[in-house]
Parts: sequence; structure tokens; C-alpha cells
Amino acid sequence: MPVLEKDIEAKVVKYAKAQECLSRKMNGFGFNGWPDRLFILPNGKTFWIEFKRPGNVLSPGQEELISQLRQLKHVVYVCNDAEKGKAIIDAELSRKV
Repeated sequence: MPVLEKDIEAKVVKYAKAQECLSRKMNGFGFNGWPDRLFILPNGKTFWIEFKRPGNVLSPGQEELISQLRQLKHVVYVCNDAEKGKAIIDAELSRKV
């Protein structure tokens, strides 16, 4: 059975919540191309994750917006695996700067 994007996202969001992190879904009108989630950590760090099914790629609009966010010094990840997403949460929680 194929892994779905929503299942990967749900596991990572559940893990983040258990680590006392907030996350906000970035969808709806005016949010086309934005990464799926903004994560806000208790250490004051924020970052974005775009979730993808294994084998799927970013759309041109997503590539452009993620590039703009990175140029503005935002941290943006693309994640296609729940364990990788959990590792991102752990790494960002331990990041000093």
C-alpha cells in the first residue's frame, strides 16, 4: 500500500506536538505554493516543512516560493518520510543558532 503525504504529515505533527512544538497548516485561499506546515519550537526556532509522497517532486510554484523563503533566511525542508520528519524536529530542537 503506498504511503500517503497526509499520513507522513500526521505522524510528524503528532511527534512535534509531543515535543511541545506548535505547527500550523498553511493551506487555503492565498496559500498556493507555500510549504505545508510552519513549525514553532519551544527554543524560539521556526521552520517550514513541505511534505511529499515518496517519489513526488515540488511543483514549479513550490520551488519558487521555497527559494524565496530561503533567500529570506527561512529554514525549509522537503520531507517524504515520517522518520526523516521526526529527525528534523529533533535536529531543530537541539540547534543553538
